[in-house]
Amino acid sequence: MRKSYQQQIVQAPVTFVFAANVSAPEKNLTPIIEQALTSGAWNESTVNYFKTAVPQFQAGLGDKQREYAIKDAIIASTHLVLAAESLGLSTCFMNGWIEDQVKEVIGAADNPDLAIAVLVPVGYAAEPRLNPGRLPLSYNVFVDRISNPYLG
Repeated sequence: MRKSYQQQIVQAPVTFVFAANVSAPEKNLTPIIEQALTSGAWNESTVNYFKTAVPQFQAGLGDKQREYAIKDAIIASTHLVLAAESLGLSTCFMNGWIEDQVKEVIGAADNPDLAIAVLVPVGYAAEPRLNPGRLPLSYNVFVDRISNPYLG
């Protein structure tokens, strides 16, 4: 593997790799249904709905299946980051790595259905981070239309 210029990954005691199996929604539906029935979370009507709706939704995504799977993994990573930060740990969303190399490190080099979504190093910061500041909300928050910036 080539040298990492993202030192957070090698310096952190733990780096979480969030990966998405593009074909997982249909493969994972049966155990989810079984668990939901056992726990009473879903009744038979809800199960029957999801048995049809999930495969139809996935089929309708077409070439967007990978994108949606990655988005789901990134949503999950956000929960990890919020939980870690609430415990006083430092985190950092990482992008810019080489997917094939990450897959090799985690033992998934031969899995074409696996998409690496994001890496999140977690640990205690060696020194407090300085806050670089934030752009005003009007730079990236809009009301109704992109041409109508939120002025606070």
